[in-house]
Amino acid sequence: MDGGGPETKAAAKVALESPPHLLHAFIETGQDATARLDQLTATHIAGVKQLIAQAGIAAATAQENAANAAAVAATANDAAEKALEYARQAKESAKQAQEYATQARQYAEQAAQSAAEAARSAQTARNAAAAAATDAEAAESYAASAEASAGWAQDSADDAYRSAAEAYNSATQAGQDADAATIASAKTKARAQTLWIQDRETELLHRIESEEADARKKALETGEIAVWNKECPKTDARCYDGVLGFAFEWYGLKSEVECLDKQNFDACKDLMLVLSPTKKANQLKNATKKGGSAVRDIIRNLFNRGCKCFLAGTQVLMANRATKNIEDIRAGEQVLATNPNTRVTTPRTVTRQIITDDDKHFNELTIDTPEGPRKLTATSEHPFWNPERRRWIPASELTPGTSLITSNQTTVRGPRQPPVQPARPHLQPHR
Repeated sequence: MDGGGPETKAAAKVALESPPHLLHAFIETGQDATARLDQLTATHIAGVKQLIAQAGIAAATAQENAANAAAVAATANDAAEKALEYARQAKESAKQAQEYATQARQYAEQAAQSAAEAARSAQTARNAAAAAATDAEAAESYAASAEASAGWAQDSADDAYRSAAEAYNSATQAGQDADAATIASAKTKARAQTLWIQDRETELLHRIESEEADARKKALETGEIAVWNKECPKTDARCYDGVLGFAFEWYGLKSEVECLDKQNFDACKDLMLVLSPTKKANQLKNATKKGGSAVRDIIRNLFNRGCKCFLAGTQVLMANRATKNIEDIRAGEQVLATNPNTRVTTPRTVTRQIITDDDKHFNELTIDTPEGPRKLTATSEHPFWNPERRRWIPASELTPGTSLITSNQTTVRGPRQPPVQPARPHLQPHR
């Protein structure tokens, strides 16, 4: 912005001191608007200078005429010396008039150039606004397409269920073997269940795209740029907020109980949808047929795979702000937890404790605090919230100088240390 005018420099200084989304808005459209104001100001100044130069031309011309008149009068009175002096003054005034005329032409050219630049800046600002509106319309179009796909998937699932019923009735009426009829019905039902899973995936994607389109449109209308794609570890569905978080809370926890206690295939299918890729559903179906420990082993592997944990002996801040070793905490106790978006710290109830012996990658972190360096050991994939980048960062990716939030809403910094390999406990707070 060193080459900008006063308006642009002032606005740029304010933007640099403002939040990132306001700085982004200034870069996209604001700088063109302030540049146009600077150029309009330059046009006005050049116009005023042109008027001043024209006034100088008039004054010099008047002086020239007065000197010529005096020279003529002196000549008429036979005053030769005075006539020569007046003639010299007339030439000097004519020279000044010529200089003023040159300045007037220069100011006029400057005014024309400033006006042209102001017009170009105005066009650039209009183009940027039009591009933002086009992006919002495209997002709405994608959401509409997702909705149409969800409707098609639902219709396909309904047709599959009807086909299953018709196949069963036909087999019975034709006097087929009961086992053969059951097998035919099971195959059709399996196909219907696959279509149902696809339908649920399409519905979730549609809801995500629709929410993003609404948020993007709202940001465009208010002139603000929302912060998108807040990163969260992808190995644990329990980490997500918004639509995916809701999907896990409702389908995951409820379906886990139904699947383990009742060996219900539909519940196990719902659980697989939110915990793992769709292809894992067949494994869970086979385990459901066996029952008992087979189902529990598969679900335990799915849940434990996503856990992010600490070593035994790690001090946990309880709801009363006392500390307690993580391995001594039991379900029902309350710990303090902070929402990184709102920075609100509230007590949260622990629902269970998980202890495993198969972790291989740990990181020992040294954190600089007002009380001096403190050490903390966590699994390499455990997420830590970074307030500067506004995203979750795994322990293995923390670098020296990375900022972290404390329970008192202050920030501390700490480098990464070499990994260690002991067993670990993990607390699961009630969300």
